Amino acid sequence: MPCEKLVVSLISRITTTLGLTPATPPAPAQPWATPYAGAAADSAVAHVRILSVNDFHGQLPDSTAEVDGVKIGGAATLAAYVARERAGNPDGTFFVSAGDAVGASPPESTLLKHHSSIAALDAMGLDLATFGNHEFDKGYAEAIRLIFGDAAYETALAAQTGVAPAKKRKKGSSAQLDATAGAAHAAAAKGKPAWPGSPFPWVSANVVDKKTKKPILPPYVIREINGVKVAFVGATTKDLKNVTVAKGIQNIEAIDPVVAINKLVPEIQAKGAKAIVVVVHEGGEADAKDPKKLSGPVVELAEKLHPEVDAIISGHSHKEYATSINGKQVVQAGNYAKALAVVELAVDRKTGQVIKSDSRLVRNDEAGIQPDAKVAKMVDQFHAAVAPRTEKVITTLTAPLTRAKAANGETTLGSLIADAQRAWAKTDIGLMNNGGVRQDIEQSGPVKWGTLFGVQPFANRIMKLELTGAEVKETLEQQFTAEGHAKVLQLSGLTVHVDLTKPVGSKVVKIVMADGKPLDPKKTYTVSANSFIADGGDGYTALKKGRKRQDVGEDLEALVKYLSDGKPVPTKVPGRIIVDGGTMPVDGH
Repeated sequence: MPCEKLVVSLISRITTTLGLTPATPPAPAQPWATPYAGAAADSAVAHVRILSVNDFHGQLPDSTAEVDGVKIGGAATLAAYVARERAGNPDGTFFVSAGDAVGASPPESTLLKHHSSIAALDAMGLDLATFGNHEFDKGYAEAIRLIFGDAAYETALAAQTGVAPAKKRKKGSSAQLDATAGAAHAAAAKGKPAWPGSPFPWVSANVVDKKTKKPILPPYVIREINGVKVAFVGATTKDLKNVTVAKGIQNIEAIDPVVAINKLVPEIQAKGAKAIVVVVHEGGEADAKDPKKLSGPVVELAEKLHPEVDAIISGHSHKEYATSINGKQVVQAGNYAKALAVVELAVDRKTGQVIKSDSRLVRNDEAGIQPDAKVAKMVDQFHAAVAPRTEKVITTLTAPLTRAKAANGETTLGSLIADAQRAWAKTDIGLMNNGGVRQDIEQSGPVKWGTLFGVQPFANRIMKLELTGAEVKETLEQQFTAEGHAKVLQLSGLTVHVDLTKPVGSKVVKIVMADGKPLDPKKTYTVSANSFIADGGDGYTALKKGRKRQDVGEDLEALVKYLSDGKPVPTKVPGRIIVDGGTMPVDGH
């Protein structure tokens, strides 16, 4: 740690311990318009402002969500807030994405192969991105195609599958990424013209090729911002293999981000960059009573990353926080365009060191600013391109269906999907993971195809397989881990009794099938599950033992048919999980 940082850290600790910490000055009324740390008045100090979004998930249209009574806007209002922040520091602002820019997205993004989201983010002025897990929803090859263009796809697919392409794809003309290109991007989703790739760079230090152990992207970039060098290092959760479809990333892996990043620091400093920002798709959660206190993996990152790292732009956990840990600013801007995170750095122009820092969040209030006209026009074009499909009414509901968990971990929407997939596959048992259900159906009344698409946007396949009763129980036991949280499966065709006071591996105490008979450990049962968990995703590795595996169709297709046929829809959780002892420690996904 350089002398300046060490002295500031020691003084801060001593004054806090003795109760001598001065009162925090009031925040400026318009922080976006205020030069940080007097940088504008002092030529020896450079003001660097880093804007960030994470888990954007292609949220192009205005959201249906509200946060603390504030209605959340979409890409056009977010773009306006970005522009306002940039106007306050025009030479010193840099805008990044901390992963999951796309994936689990509305139709305006997914049906247009996410070209639309990349174009909109570019129009907002995004300067850099890193991988989340959802960039790999369609596999490594598709992620590479989105970044480097159609011409890179065949080679990437060969790397993913180990099978050389039969023939080379013909090259098409390039599509321009600008505000007037909405129609061109809609056409590009069908292959005409060819997709040219992302206009902004992507970085990743810890997602590596399994064979060579080298990063598949440049690990970092160094940019001169407001006259000082700043390094941006990308990284992704080391749990990538458990939160991504396994067969799509067989050729890559995520190594420990701390090891990968710390190894790069001397190299970065040798190139003259002393200000270092980590953009990582890993997160935590703020304490309900003290929003400056965090828990989760991001805390370990802040404590173990090299002391020369000045800020951590995080994601993945879909939480909001702006705080400081171990001398590093640590931020996350929630998800689905709910907020914009801002890190302010004061950088000594002579040494290149960060001498002061701060952070804050900006709510994406759709009523708080005039939407950016350029991005609004693009979103309208993208919506028009998909509207003929999304506006079709599928059914009418008498009550909302949501992901809100009851005390036993069940949800009405998850239970419905488990029923729909079980009916589609004609199996004894249906299993559904909560992470595959991406949005609520918040109101009763007519439900459109586009709404159902938002509920299940992954186009996961439904797998039909055979398991013994003992293997079914093993799968259900894998809901409960030693860490204390539970990834509760939504169930169809059986009732499961659990005693949470018992040890891991013995918490499932009774299983009763729909016909009233107890599960027979030796009998073979047919099970339906989406391809993600059927391949061991979310830690359900027992499902990989399934025999006579059949791909029987797409999950959204099954849900649409079930509702179109007028099948029963739960208005309350059906009570298929019965807690006989303890309290269900359900996770937040």
